[in-house]
This record gives sequence, C-alpha cells and structure tokens, in this order.
Amino acid sequence: MLKTFKTDIEDNGKRFDNYLIKLLKNVPKSLIYRMIRKGEIRINGKKAKALDRIWENDTVKIPAKLLKNKSEGVAPVWLKNLLRDSIIHEDNHVIVIDKPFGVPSHGGSKLKFGVIETIRQIKQDEKRIDLVHRLDRATSGCLVLAKNHLILKEMHKIWNSDKVKKVYTTLVSGTVPKKLTVIKTNLKVERHNKIRKSIRSNQDTGKVSETEIISNRPISNRYSLLKLSLKSGRMHQIRAQFSYIGHPLLYDQIYGDSDVNARCKELGLNRMFLHCSSLRLEIGKYQLFIESELPNELHQFLKQTRTHAHMEAF
Repeated sequence: MLKTFKTDIEDNGKRFDNYLIKLLKNVPKSLIYRMIRKGEIRINGKKAKALDRIWENDTVKIPAKLLKNKSEGVAPVWLKNLLRDSIIHEDNHVIVIDKPFGVPSHGGSKLKFGVIETIRQIKQDEKRIDLVHRLDRATSGCLVLAKNHLILKEMHKIWNSDKVKKVYTTLVSGTVPKKLTVIKTNLKVERHNKIRKSIRSNQDTGKVSETEIISNRPISNRYSLLKLSLKSGRMHQIRAQFSYIGHPLLYDQIYGDSDVNARCKELGLNRMFLHCSSLRLEIGKYQLFIESELPNELHQFLKQTRTHAHMEAF
C-alpha cells in the first residue's frame, strides 16, 4: 500500500533524499536510502535516484510501512503540556519556545522526544516545523522554530550575522576582569568515544569563535554575573571559552570545576547556569524581538549567592 504526497513551491529544486529525510523524521536514513535503491519510493510513478531533484506538484509515493515507522511513538503528556505552556511567541513564520532546562532541542538515542518532535505533535495542523538553531539540553531560554522551508532557509543565511543578536545570561566562577570585553578563540571538537565529545581551544586547527561580554557584575570575589552576545555559533562555545580563560560556568558538568560545582550544589543549584535571555532578528521587513526571564531556580540561586556573599562580608 502506498501513500501519496504532493510537493509544493518550497520543495523546488530540493534533492530527493533530503526531501524524504525531512518528511520521514523518525525513519533511519539507511532505510530511506535502501527503499530508494529498490525503487519502492517513486516520483511521478517512476523510479528515482537519491540525487534527483523534485519540483512543485510532483507526486511522491511512499510505502505505508515507512509512514508507520515515522509515526511510531507519542510524546508523553507531561512533556506536551510543558512545551505547550512554554510557547512565548507564534506568528505565521515562527514559533519561539522558552525552552526549559533538561529538555533537549531534538530527540536522540537516549531521549526519544525533544522540543522539535513534541512541538510537531502539538502543532499537527502545521505542514512543516523545523529547528532554526539548537540549545544544549542543560541550557534554557529562547529557541526558534521555523514554520516553513523558506523562512528556515533565510534565517540560516543570517543566523551568525549582525542581523541576529542572541544574548545569554550566565554566572561564572571567579571575578572576570572588566577590561575583558571580547573572547576570541579557535575551538575544535574532541571526540572521547562514540558518544561523548567536547570542545577545546586549538589555535592551529580550530574554528574562529567570538563572544562579546556586554554586561559584567561581580558577586563578591567568587562569581561574575554576565550577559553575553555570540558573534559565532559553535557547539558549547560559551562553556568552552569561559573554561579556557579560567572562569567556568557554574554547575557545568563537562567544562566546569568540580569543587565549585559541589559548593553550588550545597547552595541549591542543580543545573548549569546558562540561559538564552533574549533574541533579536531582522529579515527584510520581518523583525522579531523576544525576551525570556531568568528561570525561577536560577533567580533563587542568584538571590541566595548575593545573600551569602553579604553575610561573608561581615
């Protein structure tokens, strides 16, 4: 049994394999390519190759068994409710989530459902929803999802330009010098095993990564409350850079200081102190500005550290 799909103008010129990978989100890529090679997925009734292009109003027929695989699993009710309540902006082009700590941007081998899989189930009337960018599971704050391929493509073009400003709030160990306003390092992925990888500074072969410190407020001599603007968008950029300069983020389980983390846990912090607090972007006439308040658990910890620092002064 075959299921028929009609392509539209957003799909013009797209490679057949990429179209299918987007359409069949939860189907293994190896299975998709195998079905293409066998001719079981067709364009306009004919066998197609992975690198063939598709165009508006093409007819794509897909075996029903693939769609069954695609639709397997339903996001937990608690996660649907959590993310439904976390939508802070929606228009014809985007959905913006105030992503909670602990929820991944997308599912993986350990967690089947992340933001994107769950929002697609919540917003089933939307033909297409895609992540514009990602936040680490341990990071909270503004996360943008595109409602169509055209806006996704345009946002990817400008994402690391001056037309987009992403501001993060973080609390780091130690007193960051006021004269330090920009951190510029070359970062490179280091793979430790098949699953775990991290980012380290490598001035010879790493990718240029730049972070601007736009606000720096010391809290006693133990911590610095910072607002940061990313000029590039590398994996773990903020976390790796501040660890490199000797001021790791509080409760960072990969790049942090174990003694500092232990002290923070005693004071009630059980998550990394990193939050995407605002996002501004401009695409032609379309403008978007979103703010997200510091989550309650970070706000309470910050309040407690200030009180603790005040008591230590006496």
